[in-house]
Amino acid sequence: MRWLQIFIHVLTIIFCAKATGSPQLIKIGFVGPLSGPYANYGKRMWQGAQSAIDQINQKKLMTGKQLQLIALDDRCQSNFAIQQATRLIEESKVQAVVGHACSNATLAAAPLYAQNNVLMISPSTTHSQMTAKGLSNIFRLSGNNDHQAQATIHFISHQLQARRIAVLYQPTLYSKDLAAQIIEGLILEKKAPVYTDQISLNATNFPKLVQNMSTQALDVIYVAGYYPEVGALIRTMHHQKLHLPIVSADGIASAGFLQAAGGKNAVTATMLTFDSKLNASQQDYYWHAFAAVECISQAMVATHHTQGKILSRWLHYNEVQTSLGRLSWDTNGDLMNRDYQIFIWNAQGQIQSVEHKN
Repeated sequence: MRWLQIFIHVLTIIFCAKATGSPQLIKIGFVGPLSGPYANYGKRMWQGAQSAIDQINQKKLMTGKQLQLIALDDRCQSNFAIQQATRLIEESKVQAVVGHACSNATLAAAPLYAQNNVLMISPSTTHSQMTAKGLSNIFRLSGNNDHQAQATIHFISHQLQARRIAVLYQPTLYSKDLAAQIIEGLILEKKAPVYTDQISLNATNFPKLVQNMSTQALDVIYVAGYYPEVGALIRTMHHQKLHLPIVSADGIASAGFLQAAGGKNAVTATMLTFDSKLNASQQDYYWHAFAAVECISQAMVATHHTQGKILSRWLHYNEVQTSLGRLSWDTNGDLMNRDYQIFIWNAQGQIQSVEHKN
């Protein structure tokens, strides 16, 4: 009889442990630049992803499950992106990834996630080739450089009515892809750039470049690049008293741009293409990373699975309600009904929509 009592007692303990046990832990990876010159860019996305996970866990939106974010630093470099993707897959055993941020890092890591059946949603990668490789588990929450270039060309050619245009670019996949499309589009508009040049990575001063441009009688300067170098270029232009409108892209959608350029008063003639659905309080990719987690969690709840192929199939065929609004994707993983518009940095250090002429 005593053995029976002990046996019943043990079963009771086991049952209670299961009934009140910890929720199932689901690991989500985040990879982006958390150190180096582009750290501000990556840290904001990391904060967005973590905030979404905290909110989902707090509200218990995934019954019986809890999300955990595993954040790794790829420094916006291809070799580190491959290393960190491998760590997330083999060591952390993540079920999905928010990232990467920079085009070269994303293009390097995406095949690894595809091979290992892991869903990947990039908050910010705009390179045209990201979704052109037939990888069904790869999605983006930004537009692509094709659309970004179209918005820019129309604005420069028709709104600004610029004739003498300079196009500058960095030696990165993102920048070269975007600049090539800008140049091609301007040529079709019969407004071929009168000056093109490359701006060095990690440079903090551009006196020779600014001097060269000052002799060209330019109407506008277009710069395809990231915020540290574009900001440094603007700072140099102010020092050398070259006052021209500058148009750039989503690579300067960061508070770090203000610091690099010398403060909010220095950037008031600087325009950029960015997500047309955003408002002034959403001026970087924080909310795109937040929405990426929302998409992942809703796909998991709807399918009762964590496998990349199953989650991807669901996302391809369903709309998702997120902090960015309702989102849906085409068969390549590109957002549908999402476009770019022109914003300008204002005197308050925020971006606001530019009113287009008809």
